[in-house]
Amino acid sequence: MASTPPDVSRSASAAAATDASPAAPRLHELAVRTRQFNSAGGNLPDLAADGPAPAGDWFGSLLTSGDHEVLTVALRDSFGDDGLVGGCVVGRRDAGTWRVRLIMMSCRAMGRGVIDALLAWLIRQAARAGAHRLEVPCVLNDRNVPLRLALASAGFRAGHRGTDQDFPVAVFQRDLAGPLPDLPGWVTAPGEHGGNVT
Repeated sequence: MASTPPDVSRSASAAAATDASPAAPRLHELAVRTRQFNSAGGNLPDLAADGPAPAGDWFGSLLTSGDHEVLTVALRDSFGDDGLVGGCVVGRRDAGTWRVRLIMMSCRAMGRGVIDALLAWLIRQAARAGAHRLEVPCVLNDRNVPLRLALASAGFRAGHRGTDQDFPVAVFQRDLAGPLPDLPGWVTAPGEHGGNVT
């Protein structure tokens, strides 16, 4: 986890988006424009059996489907409010496995511990829900090496390799047995003490 100089205070919050969420346009922008912290490499992953939804409707269809949970991440520190800087799309393959179909974070959050906090929160939530494994399919390209390093630092290991829409992909997996990672005190998140409990 990145350290913070004592004169900098920060807070990050995560929230479940709703089907009326005004966050959908910003999430779409992050999904297609971010590169360094983007598990899909800037391409919207194919989530439906009959193919991807049109780009403008992708998050809107997820928010109303009930098959996935869309989470948003906002960041504020003593330098200002960065607003919505990231998010993720979580699906549950079965009772024992959670799959993060898309994780994305703006470069504005780089070096501020936000990606580490999001991964820790995902691990904690999946374990508390009874999952045994958390998976993050990740496009393998030169641009998203920082995300893959963050995944490795959080205990994920590259497993099955394949392709998604002709892009090379590795599924990063983390076993959820054992102690859970700590969540920094500056984070407010659903299901966490002092957070937005859902």
